[in-house]
Parts: sequence; structure tokens; C-alpha cells
Amino acid sequence: MEIKEIDWLDQMRQQGFAAITLRVFAAWVQENAAAAMPVSMGCCSCFGQLQQVGVAPVFNPHHADVLVVSGALSNKAAFVLRRIYDQMPSPKYVIAMGTCAVNKGLFAHSYAVADVADIVPVDVFIPGCPPGAKEMTEGIRALRRVIRDKIRNV
Repeated sequence: MEIKEIDWLDQMRQQGFAAITLRVFAAWVQENAAAAMPVSMGCCSCFGQLQQVGVAPVFNPHHADVLVVSGALSNKAAFVLRRIYDQMPSPKYVIAMGTCAVNKGLFAHSYAVADVADIVPVDVFIPGCPPGAKEMTEGIRALRRVIRDKIRNV
């Protein structure tokens, strides 16, 4: 007769409990309850798209998990953007939303416009002017994957 040892996780699952590791649970919570702080450097159409997808804005960097940058970033505003990013608690994520934030848009050859990726580390780029519902949904899904992967790999 062979005796099999069943670990505690298998025993919990056999009894009908949903047992997961703390890392997986933390990733699930963070990817489903992230609060976004919008920083708009230009028109507000990208910010309107953000609200249509269902992302609730927070206007205090100390309460934000995600920094959403939209519009062309001027060199003078780059310092402010970096300061807001530094005030956010870790872990923190950045979305560059809209053509102006992704690749400077119409202002690509201007000396007065900075690249968002040079100022803060960008996790997700959402192109479009303004981004459509499909691009926004794909961007939010990509952000969820980034959050899940970062937490699981820690």
C-alpha cells in the first residue's frame, strides 16, 4: 500500500476553498483597483476617453497608482511631471495616452516639447488622437498584464 502525501494547498482545493498565493492575490487586487491620476498637457479629449472606459480619476499623487499623461509635454512642464511621479507611492505605473504623449504628435520637431519616456518610465503606450474605445481597452488590458507580471516576478 502506497501512502501519498497531499500538501495543504491541494487539501484546501479538494474541500472547495479557493487557495492562491499572496502574490497572486496582491496582483489581482492591484490590477482591478488601480487609481489613475491624469496629467493633461493639452486638449482634454484623451481625458474624456479615460472616463468612458471606467477609470476613476484621482487628483492627489499620494493616492494614485497609475499616472496617465496625455498631450504634448513641454520642457517647462517636464519638471512638474517628474515631481508628480516621484510623489506617487510604489508600485507605480505610467500610461502615455494619445499621439502627443506617445510621439509628440504635431509638435514632434519642436524644440519646446519633451518626450514623456525621457522624463518618466512609461509602461503602456496608447496611440490615437484621441484614442478610440478599442485602443483604450487594449491599453488597460496591457496595463493589467504589466501589473500582474511585475508583482509575480518580485
